[in-house]
Parts: sequence; structure tokens; C-alpha cells
Amino acid sequence: MLLTKSLIPILFYIGIVLSNEAPRIKPCNSFIILELKTNFTLECESDEPVIWWTEHDLGQLTATNTYNKTQDRNTIYVNSLQLSDISTDLVAAYYCIKDSKLRNLNQESKDSEKSMVELVDQAQSSSIYVYVNDPDNKVVGSDINLIAKPYTDLVIPCKPSTPDTELVLKSLDSTWKISSKGQIEGNPKFFENMRYHPRRGFTFRVIEFISGYITCNDHLYDISYKKDKKSYINLNVPTNTYFVRESTYSRATISSIQSYGCLL
Repeated sequence: MLLTKSLIPILFYIGIVLSNEAPRIKPCNSFIILELKTNFTLECESDEPVIWWTEHDLGQLTATNTYNKTQDRNTIYVNSLQLSDISTDLVAAYYCIKDSKLRNLNQESKDSEKSMVELVDQAQSSSIYVYVNDPDNKVVGSDINLIAKPYTDLVIPCKPSTPDTELVLKSLDSTWKISSKGQIEGNPKFFENMRYHPRRGFTFRVIEFISGYITCNDHLYDISYKKDKKSYINLNVPTNTYFVRESTYSRATISSIQSYGCLL
């Protein structure tokens, strides 16, 4: 009888751990590389209803919800996301989130990838990054405007369509150039502490005034001028911003690369 009583809190604790398990994604990888013009399905399962989220509009994609009963009568919910006629427009991180947790977020948080990363850290979401192998489009993204803040980290989303592509970030007048492999030409004094990751782009700590257009190119385009997709980025510091002592400003935090859950 004493043994039975001692087991009760242990069994209850185990039950809590299982119910808080992160959603499981299939395929079980941190990223995948898909071929151009093909179709592919991402699957996610959990012990409660789940929903897919990405920075792109999912309105053109088809998601299908189903559920299954296990042998111990638990319900497993499955959400399948169909990626059709695949192009580089679909390159992004895809998050599978427990629906109950998403409903608890305000609208601003629902539109923020930072909130999705936080849910991954809490085991309420999992993610997978999708690359697309397109030899004619090595750069992901289009014209964007960025506002830089002094003494904070600035993320420039100059990203490749496949992880092995070398990218080059440079000024429109070609006075400076930075490659994703860390090579720097010229003397771009506006930043320090440069980092790069193919899922995020270039990250700098802004230390001097900068304004104007910069370009993001595939390395091969940059040296041979072959036809490729360029991304133009308008980068500005507000005109009423003053660069003073660092202690005046707080530093922005860049989140780590997302972890992921697996569906085997």
C-alpha cells in the first residue's frame, strides 16, 4: 500500500511531461532543400491541434487537419502543409505551433517571428527551414527598407536560396563589399561585429551614420555579371539620430537559430 501511494505523484509528473512535448515535424531535419517546380508536403503532429506559421502569406498553400487514435486511446492531431509548384518565394522557416498557445498571443505577437522562436524555446512549437534549389535565383527577397538604430544590432535579410551559396553585400557605388564568408573589401566604417547565417542574413552592430542603397548579390553574379536576381536594400538612420556614448543606448538581442521537433 505504501508503494502504491509513493507512485502516484511520480505517474502524475510523467503525464505532465508527455502532454508538454513539442510538436513533431516530418521530415525530421533542421532544414530541407527542395527542387524547383516540384511538390512537397510538410507534416506535423501533436497531442493537441496544431497550426502552421511562416513569415510568408500561407493563403496560397493548402493545410489539411486530421487526427488518429493511438492504442492507448490518446488522440494524435496531424496538420499537413502542401507546398505546390515550389519556387524561391517559399524559402523561409516554417513553424508548427500548438493552436492553444497561438490563440493566447495578441495580434502583434502572432505576426512576429520572435514570438514563434520563443514558443520553440518553450516546447510549444517546432520549426523547419525550407531552401529551394533554383540556379537562376540565388538571392531570396525583394526591395526592402530598413531603419538602423545607433549601437544596436541590425539584421539585413540578405539570404540565399540554398545554404551553400556565397552572397555579397555591397554599397551601390561599390566603395565597400562584404561576403557571407567574412571577406571585406573597402572600408565600411558604419558597423562592427559582423555575423552571417544563411537563414537570417547579415547582422551588424551599427556604430556610425549610414544612409542609401546597398545591394545583395550572388557571389557568381558579382564576379561574372551573369543574369541573376538582385535584392536592393534601402538602409537609413533617422536624420534626428545622434551617435553619442554607447551607454546611452540599450543593445538589441538577436535570437538563436531555432530548434526543431521531429516526427519519425
